[in-house]
Amino acid sequence: MGGQLSDDEKRAIGIRANAFLSRAALAEISEKGMLDPIRAHEITLLRASFVIFRHRNAQSYARMMANHPDYPIEIQYDVFHPDACTVCSGLDRTPVPADWGLFAPTGCTCLTAPYGLRSEVDFNAPLLAATKKVGAKSANSFLAKVRAFFTPD
Repeated sequence: MGGQLSDDEKRAIGIRANAFLSRAALAEISEKGMLDPIRAHEITLLRASFVIFRHRNAQSYARMMANHPDYPIEIQYDVFHPDACTVCSGLDRTPVPADWGLFAPTGCTCLTAPYGLRSEVDFNAPLLAATKKVGAKSANSFLAKVRAFFTPD
């Protein structure tokens, strides 16, 4: 990935001598980023880390959905950072699109697009479906017990 900058090279661009920045990383920093190269590199890494985090979660959710087709599973945005922009904040708990929302949405002004993915799973659905097939009229059925619990006397 390229060697680290020498102390003289670091001094020339205004970063501290004990900072880690490779020549390859420096080559990818924009002109604007050169105003604070360490911060620009850090933000790039954080943004990429969130994408990787979302990708890994999406893979896990895809496996869960494949392994449990009988459970209604909805994948939603999970906006957990208080400084998220209005575009990202508006996505909280809404369903993700077919691309799993891995990359920041159009119009996002967050530095790092700090949101994740969450699953909404109806774990009772298979049991309720089975109970309906057997006959929910029985007072001993699961459905009847749930209804009795929530029905006022």
